Amino acid sequence: MAEGDYPVSQNFKVLGGYDIYRSEKLIVAIVAVESSFGKDVRLYRWQKRGSKDSGPTWKVDLARMSVARWDWNEIAKNVVQMKHKFGIGQPKEEAD
Repeated sequence: MAEGDYPVSQNFKVLGGYDIYRSEKLIVAIVAVESSFGKDVRLYRWQKRGSKDSGPTWKVDLARMSVARWDWNEIAKNVVQMKHKFGIGQPKEEAD
């Protein structure tokens, strides 16, 4: 699977997406989709599962919810504040 490919349900057409995190076994992404109900922006987390016999498959393991109505500016502001307040993502000597 190439970056930008998203294993969504066949009920959805992928319009585009943004990888928050991608590895060999995990994908977390924001994906714009279209279905018979219209267009939406959804948060997904897939985990690669399977055995050598059946072959690996991608399964939604946590989230597949609409995030179109979330206030992304407010979310980003609060995440930045928490990262600063708790010294997340900073070298130890820079943390408060």
